[in-house]
Amino acid sequence: MISKRLRRFITICTSLSCILLPISTQAAPINLVTNGNFETVTTFTPNVPGGSYQYVGQNSNLNPSNGGSSPALFGWTTNTVWRGIVLFNSGYQPVAGGNYAIQFESYTDNISQVIQTVAGHTYTLAYDLSAYGAPGQSWPSYLQFRLNGAVVGYSPTVSTNIYSHQQFTFTATGATNLEIWSIGAYPQLDNVSVTDVVQVAEPASLSLLMLGLTGLTLVKRRRRHY
Repeated sequence: MISKRLRRFITICTSLSCILLPISTQAAPINLVTNGNFETVTTFTPNVPGGSYQYVGQNSNLNPSNGGSSPALFGWTTNTVWRGIVLFNSGYQPVAGGNYAIQFESYTDNISQVIQTVAGHTYTLAYDLSAYGAPGQSWPSYLQFRLNGAVVGYSPTVSTNIYSHQQFTFTATGATNLEIWSIGAYPQLDNVSVTDVVQVAEPASLSLLMLGLTGLTLVKRRRRHY
């Protein structure tokens, strides 16, 4: 016969697994976007000495006052009509987190990135959005989102440099080409993320559940033999 102590241990493990599994099986969401927080910066060289922003991902259509070429925006493909995407720190405008955020300089400026999503999976696209703000000024701004070339929605309009957290979901058909387009004047973007809605269970929680189920199977087998 199985001992009372072992039976009690198996019962406790099974009970704990049933309680903890719904609570803690989800691992931390994995952000599929590369440099979605814009913190990966090879060199930050302000456009003016002592400044707090620089142009990145510059178009070949350079403004002579900008002083030539600029570094790429790490992880992103950029398409700009004038001087480039503005990478800035909190000395220029507030950032939503970390040290850097970006500002779209011109209407129809856009950034894009191919994300390795899985067909049939539902994902959450989240981001923090604000507008350029200066004393006595208001610049209403919003963004357009495209997935694999198709327009899928727009952000709310913002008019202050206080960030608003936004998100929406989409179902992937395979790898996703995410495009973010500037609509309006000087929208500012930070903390872009794409995460799978369905998360994988943590190994520790699964192990606890398997231990409890194995114990119950053992108890049933012992009972059949006695």
